Amino acid sequence: MLIPSNKLSLGVIFRQKREEKGLLIRQVAAVTEMDQALVSRIENGDRLPTKEQLNKLAGLYDLDLKETYSSWLAERMIRDYGNEPYAPEAFREAHDHILMYCSNSVSEPQALFSISSVMPSTNQIPNKNTPAKRGRKPRKPDDNKSII
Repeated sequence: MLIPSNKLSLGVIFRQKREEKGLLIRQVAAVTEMDQALVSRIENGDRLPTKEQLNKLAGLYDLDLKETYSSWLAERMIRDYGNEPYAPEAFREAHDHILMYCSNSVSEPQALFSISSVMPSTNQIPNKNTPAKRGRKPRKPDDNKSII
């Protein structure tokens, strides 16, 4: 079951900002190059905007991109996985993994698992001079020999 948040949904925020600016839905639709029905569905919470639409709406309403993206991602996760029985535990685990990933000071991103668990060891990787790599076909078994 989802626990209600004190935060407003993106749709409500977008509607409030539109009304504060004195804009009609058709004006927002024209400026953002979206259909009026789509703008209405986003404001009513029936649909989440795409990243591109989110950028346009956040720019139009002078919203902080970090906060807007965070809310958008949270709403997406809740819509997709919020009714799963283990969602809270999974969200906490994902949070911990993301913090670990982001706090890593290495220049290249580190995986959350060992690369050796998914890659063969170097002695199992064929080298470029193997027959298959030089265009030679693998040797076929001799058809005249019987297998006993």
